[in-house]
Amino acid sequence: HRMADLHQALSSSPTDMFLEEFPEDLKNNLELASELWLVGVSLHRTINFNYATLERKLQEGHKIRVLVVHPEGPGVEMAVSRNYTRKEVAVTSTRIRDNLQLLCDLRATAPERMEIRTIQNPLSYGVIATNPNAATGALYIEHYTFGVSPISMPRYVLTAQDGKWYDFFKQEIFSMWDYSITWE
Repeated sequence: HRMADLHQALSSSPTDMFLEEFPEDLKNNLELASELWLVGVSLHRTINFNYATLERKLQEGHKIRVLVVHPEGPGVEMAVSRNYTRKEVAVTSTRIRDNLQLLCDLRATAPERMEIRTIQNPLSYGVIATNPNAATGALYIEHYTFGVSPISMPRYVLTAQDGKWYDFFKQEIFSMWDYSITWE
């Protein structure tokens, strides 16, 4: 077993780190997490595909923090300029506002356990962070493209056991949070 582990470690390449889709454990980690951080331009897919789960988590006493690009201003304009096809700021702004309304509806379930913020930054990646401050923490990161078809965005997962790079991205997410403003 030790030889197999050593062979696996030595034969892996940087391309092994990048994924077409997140691994199946994302769903399980999302279910088990007592704290979630969601970061992205609009989080359209994340919110729509996981709304019932997020609602249930809030009802069960879990904490959720959400950070999206502010729907007006230079952040959304820069985020839209990176798109491969659709470059209408109004469309993206409306999508962000719609998702912010869904998030506000969720927050009404447990206002003390859900925080929503916006940032005037286009964000270069989206994140689902499960228990980011725990030894079991995981960051599911999706790299946003610039002028390239988003059909196959590179995704990767960092866990607390990854040490330096996990800590780096976690700190960057926390810095973005500190730079953002509360959405009412």
